[in-house]
Amino acid sequence: AFWDSKGLITPEAYRRFCGPTVPLLRMSKRTYTDDETFTAKAEITHFGAKDIANASPKWLITDKAGKMIASGSFPKCKIATGGLTDLGEISVPLVNVKAPAELIVTLSLAGSKVSNDWHIWVYPTEVDTSAPEGVLVTESVDDAVSALKQARKVVLLASSRTLVSSRPGSFTPVFWSPILFKAQAAKSMGILCDTVHPALADFPTDSYTNWQWYDLLNSSRMMVLDGTPADFHPIVQFIDNFMKNQKLGGLFEARVGEGKLIVCSFDLKTDVEKRPAARQLLKSILDYAASPTFEPYQRLTLEELSKIVGEPKQTFLQKIGAVITADSEDTADGNLAANIMDGDPETIWHTEWAASTPPFPHEVKIELPEAIEITGFRCLPRQDMSNGWFTDYEFYASNDGKSWEDPIAKGTFASGADESIVRFDKPVRARYFRLVGLKGYQNNPWAAIAEFDLIRP
Repeated sequence: AFWDSKGLITPEAYRRFCGPTVPLLRMSKRTYTDDETFTAKAEITHFGAKDIANASPKWLITDKAGKMIASGSFPKCKIATGGLTDLGEISVPLVNVKAPAELIVTLSLAGSKVSNDWHIWVYPTEVDTSAPEGVLVTESVDDAVSALKQARKVVLLASSRTLVSSRPGSFTPVFWSPILFKAQAAKSMGILCDTVHPALADFPTDSYTNWQWYDLLNSSRMMVLDGTPADFHPIVQFIDNFMKNQKLGGLFEARVGEGKLIVCSFDLKTDVEKRPAARQLLKSILDYAASPTFEPYQRLTLEELSKIVGEPKQTFLQKIGAVITADSEDTADGNLAANIMDGDPETIWHTEWAASTPPFPHEVKIELPEAIEITGFRCLPRQDMSNGWFTDYEFYASNDGKSWEDPIAKGTFASGADESIVRFDKPVRARYFRLVGLKGYQNNPWAAIAEFDLIRP
């Protein structure tokens, strides 16, 4: 009843779900700097009972307090029922906007209740993100701990390499159900922000996810804070899905001994000159850390902090100087086999997919300096998406790298981003090992691994 013979939504269904008359705004982005011009194309859909004659469409831009930034109108027009009508374009320089600011763009028909609105964000073009005097801004956990012991102020920019336990962040929430869609199990349900916290004073935000968070969330890690006290609350918290139900944070503060600490797991270092939202969030955090209001009331011991962040540790394969090769590598994007032993879950090995797409089976081969005894292996799938996950596998051992007997282990990896740990029935001693993927997730032809390591007795 909702679709016609051509697969298009019927006017009756559109009226039921969307309303008879809906203004629309087409824009290329939601975040701007104050040296740019906001541009958008205005349209209106109308599925009412009859045409609208002499319609007077108008537009308005205000800040969140209701102060008018700009306004205008389009020529009067006839809006025919049963389709889409172009109204015109909006073009407003943002140079006079007091940035940072959240603005509301409203499109309506004069003399009627027909209205629709959109939010955009404007950030300063020039932002000083240098470390304030008296504040250590670092990516090193050791340096942060040393400064905290000296009762200093510290901003720690954490990453996948320094987070003890984390998951990749995402702007889009889990789709439908992580039970039915295993690839969604690592995603959260969005964020909860402490909007009155001074660390966010210069970063306009509501208590929930909106478009200014798009780049930040897609470039983030969700810190697992399960070991913190029950009343410990992050400034920006990720709301986990019901499958995992972990305590997750993207930004928190704590007093550690006599030191004061802010930990952020949003990427605020990479290409910030091209990422105005990231640049502005960093600015807001640094201003807060340098201010007298930086007085965290929550406390963490060094032991509790060590369960959240730590210096990157070498994997076993790194320590012994293993050599990793694969049947296929995505060399164009740097997704090489050696990435599976670098200790960083954000780097991956991926088979070739652009110039050619070799089919399964796919394999990685591990060559050690000498024969050792192992009792199993650990395998972490790529964390950002399901492309490259594989299910059925076999694991082989060899002393010369040429003669491979029956697999010493075989099975099926669970679909999802969780690490798989495989333990053998008895220890195996060898110098060469092969992990062979036999079947791709959802029958896809690619294979990928984020991290892989051997388990010693």
